[in-house]
Amino acid sequence: MFEDSEAFREELKHARDQTEHILKLHPSARNSDTILYLYWLRYFGKLDVIIPYIPPQDVHRIETAISTIPRVRRKFQEKGLYPCTDPEVEARRNGREKSFRKHMPG
Repeated sequence: MFEDSEAFREELKHARDQTEHILKLHPSARNSDTILYLYWLRYFGKLDVIIPYIPPQDVHRIETAISTIPRVRRKFQEKGLYPCTDPEVEARRNGREKSFRKHMPG
């Protein structure tokens, strides 16, 4: 499969491109950062383990992705791209944002 090739990984070597690829192909990743992580690990993590178990010695290999990938998803969604497909998830995210804004001095 093309997604498993080194050429594919090289073509999509930046987190933004990788995240966009996943969001395009897998709408469920728009609703769950965990699912997004798992797809990222599958396509780009280069981990030879069965997900979801990741040996402690390999955690450093995904630390950047864990913090970067959801941030990139949020940026896309702030621009109206790849919107959340689950109304409950969208409502939960909007509620957190409103609560955060309410409690932060502005």
